[in-house]
Amino acid sequence: MRAAGLWQWTTLPPLPLEGLGTAGVESLDSYVVRLAATQGLTPVAFLDALDRCSGHPPIRNVYPRSGILGPGARFMDRLGTLERLTGGQLLKGGTFYALSDVLRRQHSGLSATRRWCSLCLADMEKSGVAARLSWALSELSACSVHGVLITDACLTCGAAQPYTIALANRQTCRACDGSLIAEPVYAHGLSKERQWIDKCIEELIAYISGPCPMIPPGGYERYLARVIREGDLNDMNHDFPSGPPSLGNLLRLSAYMSVPIMDILIRDEELPSKRLIIDDEETHLVPLRDDSRLYRALRIEMIAKEALRSKISPLPSMKLLLERNGLRQAPASLTESVIYRRYIRKYKVQGVNANGRERKALFESIFRLVDQPDGPSMTFLVKHLSEAYRVSPQIIRKYIKSALFLLAIECAAQSTYMA
Repeated sequence: MRAAGLWQWTTLPPLPLEGLGTAGVESLDSYVVRLAATQGLTPVAFLDALDRCSGHPPIRNVYPRSGILGPGARFMDRLGTLERLTGGQLLKGGTFYALSDVLRRQHSGLSATRRWCSLCLADMEKSGVAARLSWALSELSACSVHGVLITDACLTCGAAQPYTIALANRQTCRACDGSLIAEPVYAHGLSKERQWIDKCIEELIAYISGPCPMIPPGGYERYLARVIREGDLNDMNHDFPSGPPSLGNLLRLSAYMSVPIMDILIRDEELPSKRLIIDDEETHLVPLRDDSRLYRALRIEMIAKEALRSKISPLPSMKLLLERNGLRQAPASLTESVIYRRYIRKYKVQGVNANGRERKALFESIFRLVDQPDGPSMTFLVKHLSEAYRVSPQIIRKYIKSALFLLAIECAAQSTYMA
């Protein structure tokens, strides 16, 4: 091998993509990890060499969503180079290539953390496959093969797993080194909405992982315009945005009209403008109020006010409260609140034995573990969290007490402000 800056591949092993043409297709980031192993390279070094073969300088953009799975600026070049070097292997099906011109680039419904079915992960361990494309979608609730809830957190310590190509060992927790192949949590009693969304996601993945061309844009926009003009959204306040949709917008419109998501994308002219199911449970699946974001802000304000009144200590960050209520940043209606400013000041001056990042990670772990249907005991929480974060049991108990108190406040706020 020559110097790293000069050397380029002329060919790579014709490794096939697992599950091509099915809803369980392997994602291209998993494929890259497997292919890098055949070259004795780390996944990051492999992508650097792949960029050079594509005629680009390495950008160190190893975020699988934008850099490998798409939509993104670099993934198209990497995909084309991989298909050429592997002898014409069909690899587009492991990415969102077919949707590149359809989805809104921001808020596309792709998860910020790794997600998986623990039983699938165990089945795939010998083959080296580490991820399915459908797991990248944040709206997927359960695995249709095993009936297991899709998770993004270690069941031992509660830490979320980063969505990065740098981690070649996908069966081990990055925080506690425990196995992610743990006792599964089965999906019992999923709502009809969640079942519909999961079915739509599987149909979408099965379609785009097959030998299909890129889906032309405009189906969602045309269908939504017709439903607004002729159908049940006429003269109604609704929060379906115009323009290119996010995946969440597509799923919500699909559930509201009770039509398959693939029909919206490629057969919008054949779809009805009136809802197919009326006066049934499904009619309430999709919130239509355009002030749902305001309701979330009011709910956060109520939680913050009660937390201050009850003198909860330590306090979780405002960023965590926003994330738990589905907001990436605080809207103006919240930041202008006196309660918001008081909460921020109190959070900054509270005396705790951890920095902001550690506090947020610890609260996230506690919430994930406690939010499970069969939550662990207090003894388990204290023991495992104190070992994982190397914090004394006394401090862990304070965090758990604050988290449980906050959960009770959240339940009260949820019943007051329903999104």
